[in-house]
Amino acid sequence: MGLSLITLEERVEYRLGHLGSVLAVGWHEAPSIRCLEVLEQHHVALAQRFGKVTLLSVIVTATQNPSPDVRAKIDQQASRLEAVRHGSVVVVLAKGLAAIFIRTYLAALSLVTKEPLRVVKTLADAATEIRKLPGQDEATRQTSDLEEHLRAFVALPAPGPGGSPTA
Repeated sequence: MGLSLITLEERVEYRLGHLGSVLAVGWHEAPSIRCLEVLEQHHVALAQRFGKVTLLSVIVTATQNPSPDVRAKIDQQASRLEAVRHGSVVVVLAKGLAAIFIRTYLAALSLVTKEPLRVVKTLADAATEIRKLPGQDEATRQTSDLEEHLRAFVALPAPGPGGSPTA
């Protein structure tokens, strides 16, 4: 029996789930400090279970870069979580000028971050990069239908107001 993607929490801004040691976030709006705090809680819990975690961020419909205070929080979290993270993969599915700005921000971030950060164009590319990350666990490397799980996760309807935290 293979791995399956489990939804952990949904809010209007995001859907959070995991497939083994891959923590997947589908962003529908720009992240807030609260979103990042929830993300960190789940990251720590998965790291306790799997040792290290791969963070997959999929920019589904979000069209704004994070605010300066959120960017500062992202930097702080990256430092705290780097020991329990294989790396991060980001897919920008959003379209238009805003998506170009998001990709530009991520490209700049990838130059200054310590951990492996891959910015890719498709979920197929994300699945490939996730498997290639140094130290990636064998179960994730061997998940032949990883791309299909990611597609199904992203294809779910955007979460509504109030969401449904499951943790």
